Amino acid sequence: MRAARAILALGLCLCAGRAAGEQFDFTRLVQSSSLDRGDLTTAYTLEVSRSLSVITKGPGGGGGGGGLGGQRDYDGVSHRLAAYYGILRWLSVGVDQTLQQRSASEFQYGVLAAETRFRLPALERLGIQPSLFVGPRIRVNARRGHTLVAGTGLERNTGRLKLVVDLGAEAAVTEDNRANSLRYEAGAHYQLTGVLSAALEAWGVLEWPEAGPFQYAHHGGPTLKLRLQRFWAAANVGFGVKDRPNKDFYDATCMVQLGFAL
Repeated sequence: MRAARAILALGLCLCAGRAAGEQFDFTRLVQSSSLDRGDLTTAYTLEVSRSLSVITKGPGGGGGGGGLGGQRDYDGVSHRLAAYYGILRWLSVGVDQTLQQRSASEFQYGVLAAETRFRLPALERLGIQPSLFVGPRIRVNARRGHTLVAGTGLERNTGRLKLVVDLGAEAAVTEDNRANSLRYEAGAHYQLTGVLSAALEAWGVLEWPEAGPFQYAHHGGPTLKLRLQRFWAAANVGFGVKDRPNKDFYDATCMVQLGFAL
């Protein structure tokens, strides 16, 4: 609570001045069009995920290779630290580090996801912003090895309404539990008032492990966001299903995010 109050106070003190670029209209999606040259955006996210129902499909556990995890994913909480920087108007870089907290004293590194994104200005006059992105996903204490993701994004701004879609292909770069995946994130954002906005987000992955059957995870839910120029606070609630070789997990996630833009 003290840390949250300190961040809030710092954000209020710095509200004066120009509105800095800020790509987090969503809690998960990168909105690349809002990052200009020299803009820096950082965010801290706390996420809790819990299983609501488990359907057993056959004998055995919830494993079977790949990187979707199992019952253990619902233990503790996840912390995520993210930062994005606009090198040029059409070029930005970012990094996203996940930490798993299983208990009060047990922390584990999760996925370190780096990204380089190129904005394509060809369709900006029509209110459409395409982009290309590429970056590694470096995993520690995970079922799956390191991978490389490359994909495309598309944004459509129509007044108060913003639509964003990211679609990426993921390929293994190590020999550990090799798998290929298709990842997606999508969202619709609407500005309710000058400081309050709402969004609907969806995210998921389809995975083809070499040492196991096809697996998938699909989730989605609403986001509410309060923004005071350089500072914002957001919350997202999501529901979905995670398919494993021998079990289906129906679960819920709750995410709280604090962010700051320079």
